[in-house]
Amino acid sequence: MAMGATVRAAAADAMVTFLWVLCASALDVSIAAVTSYQGLQEGAGHYALLVTTSLLSVLLFTFDLLYGVLGGASFNFTDFATSYSAGLDSPSLFSVALHFLA
Repeated sequence: MAMGATVRAAAADAMVTFLWVLCASALDVSIAAVTSYQGLQEGAGHYALLVTTSLLSVLLFTFDLLYGVLGGASFNFTDFATSYSAGLDSPSLFSVALHFLA
């Protein structure tokens, strides 16, 4: 992988990580907003679980589309490390270090 492509991949990883942390931290507020909009009461835990599962599924689906657009960027370094150790990818040590930092 060329130096420019490695830097772009690391920048894409950093951007996806930032967006994931931003969206995941707002998940609790989003769940509270949806349950209050639907008029669900505080004791209806199974409805809140359904809303949580639905919002998380939408979030993961959206990020999966974003990964494809950005050429395989990911916020999860273990995915990259696993494919590297399994021999599916053969990037340089410098590329691995940049992915880890991002």
